[in-house]
Amino acid sequence: MPDQANGLFSQWVRNRRVTAVRQYLTGQILDVGCGVGYLAEFVAARSYCGVDPDEESVSAARGSYPNHRFITDYPRDELFNTIVLLAVIEHIADAAEFLAGLKKRLAPAGNIILTTPHPAFKQVLCLGAAIKLLSRHAA
Repeated sequence: MPDQANGLFSQWVRNRRVTAVRQYLTGQILDVGCGVGYLAEFVAARSYCGVDPDEESVSAARGSYPNHRFITDYPRDELFNTIVLLAVIEHIADAAEFLAGLKKRLAPAGNIILTTPHPAFKQVLCLGAAIKLLSRHAA
């Protein structure tokens, strides 16, 4: 499903996530759960690979950033200096296993950078989604 930032403050929240991680974006970047490719705007095309299982989102990302690479499955035999997950890990059933799998895709001395909502804000996210200040996917 293409862009899920449909709440009144969703774009602001997205911008805060990107601002938090931009300084850590080095080398070859794998953007896990890239959605419509928002992070691609801040990474050179030659250094970026976005992956998302949703073909519709990947198609939208390709339309917006035609020089960047977007795929629906992880590239084989390719290592990345930085793997980024922006508001993704909270949707993963077994986060430890998922991160262990991503670690295998890291180049030596590579980093996994992620953002996630603090559990204390769950009620705020749910309320914000209910009154359309935030995306319903934020909750």
